[in-house]
Amino acid sequence: MRIFLCGIQIKEQFEISGYYILIWGRVMSDLTKVEEIVLLAIWQLGEGAYGVTIRGFVSKALGKEFSYGNLYSILNQLERKELILKSAGEVTEKRRGRPRIAVVVTPEGREALKTAQQFNANLWGSVSRYSFD
Repeated sequence: MRIFLCGIQIKEQFEISGYYILIWGRVMSDLTKVEEIVLLAIWQLGEGAYGVTIRGFVSKALGKEFSYGNLYSILNQLERKELILKSAGEVTEKRRGRPRIAVVVTPEGREALKTAQQFNANLWGSVSRYSFD
């Protein structure tokens, strides 16, 4: 059973002398729409997910250019939320000594995507696609 208190996931609870003691884990938070798009891009790209490919996917999804500054800001947020992992690849001459950073979705990230998909399906479920015609 999962228990949440003010957005914090409670890992354990027990009672001592009539008082409930709560031990909490990481802070849970909803994904913003842009975080959802970036996380979905990483998941769909699989092992080919790194800055350039993620930016291309997101730019196409949004229908406009998505800056690297915005991308790396979102990647840092997703990493802080433990929804992705970054790992440095090989350093190459072509990249002027900088490693390519590969990004993968964590199990928590997959769960966040599943939750976002369910939320969107519930939100739009009763709206016909012809409603806007």
